Amino acid sequence: MILMIIHRYLSAERKKILRIIKRIQRQLKELEATDAGKGKEKVQGDSVEVTREELEKDLEDARVMLNYVIHYP
Repeated sequence: MILMIIHRYLSAERKKILRIIKRIQRQLKELEATDAGKGKEKVQGDSVEVTREELEKDLEDARVMLNYVIHYP
């Protein structure tokens, strides 16, 4: 029973982290598209401008969290 609860929790966490990764990747794509056209270095995200470096760091952190959830003992 406890294993089922843990599995459900980890599955929900995995899905949440995957959504975060997809959102960050989408923001990076938008930033690349605007870089080609206007030369902007920031993208509007959640009413705050975010730089490419911040997005890349957040993406790396999310991937580390995903690896932790997937390989949790």
